[in-house]
Amino acid sequence: MLVILMAWYAWYASTPVLVPYTRPAGDIRRAEGLDLRFLEFDGADGVKVDACIVSMKNQGGETTPRLSRMRDLLRNRGKLSNLERQPGIVLISTTWNHGIENSMNYAESLASAGYTCVLWNSRGRDQVRPYCSYGYYESADVPLLLDAVEKELGDTAPVAAVGQGFGAALLMQSAVREPRIRCVVAMDSFCILKSAIMRAMEDDMGKPTCYAAFWLAELGICTRAGYSSYDVVPVDAARDLTVPAMLVCTDELFFSDMKDTLTLYSAVTSENKVVYNGRADGEPYGTKTREHVQMVEGKKGEKFEERYQIHVYDGEDDLMASVAEWIQDNNRLPKPKVLPGEIPGSTRKI
Repeated sequence: MLVILMAWYAWYASTPVLVPYTRPAGDIRRAEGLDLRFLEFDGADGVKVDACIVSMKNQGGETTPRLSRMRDLLRNRGKLSNLERQPGIVLISTTWNHGIENSMNYAESLASAGYTCVLWNSRGRDQVRPYCSYGYYESADVPLLLDAVEKELGDTAPVAAVGQGFGAALLMQSAVREPRIRCVVAMDSFCILKSAIMRAMEDDMGKPTCYAAFWLAELGICTRAGYSSYDVVPVDAARDLTVPAMLVCTDELFFSDMKDTLTLYSAVTSENKVVYNGRADGEPYGTKTREHVQMVEGKKGEKFEERYQIHVYDGEDDLMASVAEWIQDNNRLPKPKVLPGEIPGSTRKI
């Protein structure tokens, strides 16, 4: 009887981790102000995956309040040189369930800046993949997605990656394997999946019982989905991340907070990195930066202060405008290596 009870609880406790979203998909075959091009590709496991290329329609057509608002904001800021067409592709991933639909708000904001955005459904066509692995398996689809997009567009372009939550964890793991990704915007990523699960369980049931509950949940994850929560470690990917990185804490998701964001920021290998957070209650309007002080415990138990320069945004529009501008500054193909005495793009010597 005890074994049956433990098996049931392992299934019960692992289900919210493995199947985090269950809302039915909506209809996105038409979007005002946007051109949508649908395609499919074969995922790494052979599953058919739906994707969508999103871009701004030509001027003079229909529009939406968000598109109009974002374009006015970007024009007033004056940092983007051309709102009609920005070089490069932006991969956007926010949730595991119905990724195209749920990522459309970010795509709308970035398409208004002239970017070509690419969204996809990580679960595959008809939700055929039953379990979420937070990028452990899904990240293998990203190179195949880029191959399909390049074939569709007939263009090889530098790629920016923008993710939130699940999507941030997925894209950080993808960026260290895929050289076409030239910069990463990671919003609200956890550092280690195991720690995020433990945090949620501790909040629900307290420390005394959460360890046994976690052990059973971990058993359910391994048995049902074939991976361990210890395997999903975005902070390890961050340590291998050499491209520019923008880390964002929106304070919207329960499993990620400013401590996670700063841990990822500190781990990123690239020297070109920034961290953003929303304007705090009581903070003056127009605040652009703040200093954040965090107490850190050393290996021998000693405590010391770490100070961070935080860029402050005021609302989602301000954040997405900052993301659009940051991508323009950091989404670059590497310069070709030229030997001394040679002209770039030529075999002729000077």
